[in-house]
Amino acid sequence: RIVTSEMAYVLPQDGVYFDVRAYEDKMGHLTKYGKLAPPTAATDFFSTHHIHDEIPTVSSSSGGDSEDDSSSVPPKKRDLRDFVLWKHKKEGESLSWSSPWGDGRPGWHIECSAMIESVQKQFETTHTFQIHAGGIDLKFPHHTNEIAQAEAYHYPRSTSYAHNKQ
Repeated sequence: RIVTSEMAYVLPQDGVYFDVRAYEDKMGHLTKYGKLAPPTAATDFFSTHHIHDEIPTVSSSSGGDSEDDSSSVPPKKRDLRDFVLWKHKKEGESLSWSSPWGDGRPGWHIECSAMIESVQKQFETTHTFQIHAGGIDLKFPHHTNEIAQAEAYHYPRSTSYAHNKQ
């Protein structure tokens, strides 16, 4: 659903990435990415530098098969804030699932959102998630990314997040 709503993109030979800028553009004034992120003054993670123009493309004439061909280098994320939704299976990995994008595995944030959605469906007539808890180390980027993908997917998210300090 996130891919079809154009809030994610596929990097060949790498995986599917959440597109933070597309998410912010589509959601408009309703929400923005980074609700649980540290203040921008405390980190350079949210640099205003955008890397769209630096994405290498694979040349269709060469096919990207040659090791000497610099176009065979996998493209980079569009924005430093973008995060993986689906990672393509690497050689030697034994655990993978089939998907429209090829064999691979879900990203860490998708795994948690899928578990939450599964439990929420089991109790949808009697309960809703009110609190999502975890260690302080999960606040950013994990819970920040969970919020963004949940809002992009259009299912209710927890209304409160609690984090322990140790």
